[in-house]
Amino acid sequence: VSQSRYWFSESISDGLIIHYNRVTINEITMWMRKYISEYVLCKVCKHGNTEMVRDSNIRKWYVKCKDCNAEYTI
Repeated sequence: VSQSRYWFSESISDGLIIHYNRVTINEITMWMRKYISEYVLCKVCKHGNTEMVRDSNIRKWYVKCKDCNAEYTI
């Protein structure tokens, strides 16, 4: 993935900004995983050791904390 296809704002509150019109679902998923692993804090323990996981049974994504094992849907 080339650097020109996405852009991380200097402000974390801006989130992930995608400004390219031909983006595949795999690229979006990759960027979401990277963003969550770097910037999303666990709601329970407030640590940043999180990952994004997809539950195929309910077809939803959730965040899982690797420190306290908390899970919640996003």
